[in-house]
Amino acid sequence: MSRLLRNIRRFRSSTAKENEDEERSPFIALLWKSIKDGFSSTIGKWVGAVMTFIVLTGGGWIVNNAYINPLQEREVSGYVHEIDSQGKPLPGATVFVVGQQEVEFEADENGYFAGKVKVRKNTEQITLSCNLDGYEYFQKPVDVPVDKGEPIVTNFQLQPL
Repeated sequence: MSRLLRNIRRFRSSTAKENEDEERSPFIALLWKSIKDGFSSTIGKWVGAVMTFIVLTGGGWIVNNAYINPLQEREVSGYVHEIDSQGKPLPGATVFVVGQQEVEFEADENGYFAGKVKVRKNTEQITLSCNLDGYEYFQKPVDVPVDKGEPIVTNFQLQPL
């Protein structure tokens, strides 16, 4: 009797395995069949080639971002003034980095702003924008110094509306 129960369990488990294979997406089922066949069939060779491409391109991205061209934190500072004969400071002006979310700096009562921004090692320029209600929106490219320790310094002069 126990031999009969073992055979029934084996049959159920093999049937369940086949049903699982059918429920998988076509690509996963193909990948699984290729792995079981040992990549010896034509399909297996294609799947192996695709997997190699994915690993190599993903691996290249990791190597580039981690070792070749990593992000570095750079200090950004400067002043925001009004364009007029006196050049009065504009407290509350917001300076932000174009293309980077949640990277913004607010000018203090002297119009001075400062903060840190992340840039790639080989980046030559970043674009900064300055905005304050009642003044024209201003955007400009700013050179990133080659020396890693040197801060990015720039000033803004805003035109009243």
